Amino acid sequence: MVTSSKQSHALKRNLLAVLAADIVGYTRLMGADAENTISNLHRVRGEIFTPIVAAKRGRLIKSMGDGWIVTFTSVAEAVECAMQIQDQIKTDGIIQLRMGIHLGDVSEANEDVFGDGVNVASRLQALAEPGALVISDAARILLDGTLRLSFDDAGNQVLKNVEEPVRVWTRGGEIAGAEASLKPMGFPTLSIRPVEAGNQQTEIQELASALTGGLASILNAPRYIHARISNQKQTGGYVLTSKLRTSGDRFRLEASLTNSANQIIFHEKYDGDFDNVFDWQDDVNVALANSVVRNLIVAESESCRKIPEASRTAEQWLVISHSIDGLSLSTAREILNCSMCAIEANSNFGYAYAHGLAMVALISAVWGPQHYSDLDIPLEKWMEAADRLEPSHSPSRLQMAFFQLTRTGDAEKVKAALNTSLRVIPFNPEALQYAGWLNIYLGNAERALDCFHSIQKEVTNFGFEAGTPAGIGRAHLQLGSFEEAITYFDDALDLAPEFLTPLRGKISALAHLKHHAEAKKMLEKLPLDETLTKLKSQNSYVESEEISLYLEGLRIGGMPE
Repeated sequence: MVTSSKQSHALKRNLLAVLAADIVGYTRLMGADAENTISNLHRVRGEIFTPIVAAKRGRLIKSMGDGWIVTFTSVAEAVECAMQIQDQIKTDGIIQLRMGIHLGDVSEANEDVFGDGVNVASRLQALAEPGALVISDAARILLDGTLRLSFDDAGNQVLKNVEEPVRVWTRGGEIAGAEASLKPMGFPTLSIRPVEAGNQQTEIQELASALTGGLASILNAPRYIHARISNQKQTGGYVLTSKLRTSGDRFRLEASLTNSANQIIFHEKYDGDFDNVFDWQDDVNVALANSVVRNLIVAESESCRKIPEASRTAEQWLVISHSIDGLSLSTAREILNCSMCAIEANSNFGYAYAHGLAMVALISAVWGPQHYSDLDIPLEKWMEAADRLEPSHSPSRLQMAFFQLTRTGDAEKVKAALNTSLRVIPFNPEALQYAGWLNIYLGNAERALDCFHSIQKEVTNFGFEAGTPAGIGRAHLQLGSFEEAITYFDDALDLAPEFLTPLRGKISALAHLKHHAEAKKMLEKLPLDETLTKLKSQNSYVESEEISLYLEGLRIGGMPE
């Protein structure tokens, strides 16, 4: 009894999200080729599992050779971690994992864990198909709308040694890794070297792994870059190398990006301290990833521009389009021209058609259809080609939906495209940005905010950075948070002074706040012939209270009918 009492005092109990992962067919793989299996496992652990777990602030509790137990304080981070690991492993095609996640009590003692959280997570993992993820209802209920779409209801399940049935949700293995199909081989490659840390202290090594995993998940998101963690030498492509140096409680991350000729095209230093290490880690990952994308795409675009126009590939034309900075009528037309040239270079490239349709919709909605009509674009043929050539889950489907919505206001097709794309690629920044704006047009501002806030953890769409703060501002406006909306509209206008969407939004918000003089002064910056009728015809808004609030603000601000 005394011994039992002492052990009970040693217990640490917490409510945690538990991820249980198991390698499919481990015994069979070892029996067939032990050496190759061990080599693959080392690669999975070093280049996929450990960095992503660290980036999502997971704590590896058990490593059993053929599986892992990891705990998280955040259910969302646990689910994101599992999904990203599954996606990367499926893309590489090395091995398969089964995964389960549950939110429950976890007890720790003598470097071991047990309790409801561990038991249920392990049972859920056993239910999963190869390459799939199974989560409990207790975990799913804490996810936002973008992540919930990825899971199917599998009903109540009776689990071994668990008293009550557990309602479970599944993400099938056929979904994992599907985003890899969206990246044609003609786009540039980026090899991310694991962050080096000379200091062998556990917390420093964990920070290095977290930075590596965070950078990889962010940099792999854009469709126009092939990025992955790799220690192996490569021929051609770009390489990102980083070193983490420490001195007392301070540390510095030095990062360099080199091109295929081993020339440094970007070098930066980021200083931090352990008092705010988690915020620093998140901020640095986003800042560094954005700088890498910007410098890589500009450098690659410069190389593409040296190639005679008639010899450029469709991918090279789109790389050039992604290097065009700013959000104005002239840049939108320039991007549209790149899309037209990409289609001419490869008439079977669905991405180019969808990219062009998105630019047509943007020009029409923001500046008016008269600003692209001179180009004589066969829009119906473009739409048919994009629909035929692009996968059902591609961000292109949301670009096409944006085009359709601004022309016809057909909300049902838009909702179907939203559900299909976000179900498979809930982390893709391009998909999230279009999903955010589609929800704005549908009058679903809360869902729009989920999408836009998710983008803030990722690489912003280079050249369209203003689209995210403008979208957040518009969502807050439609929810009646006028002062907060103005803050985001100002951010968007600082990035893109010629972008009329945040200008209109600010006018509406100012009018609702009864700042009539300021609203009237800003109204003078809009085209002289702009009216509410013309604006509604350019956008085909779906009728809703939220859209009415936006339009009423413009009416109060002085925009004529």
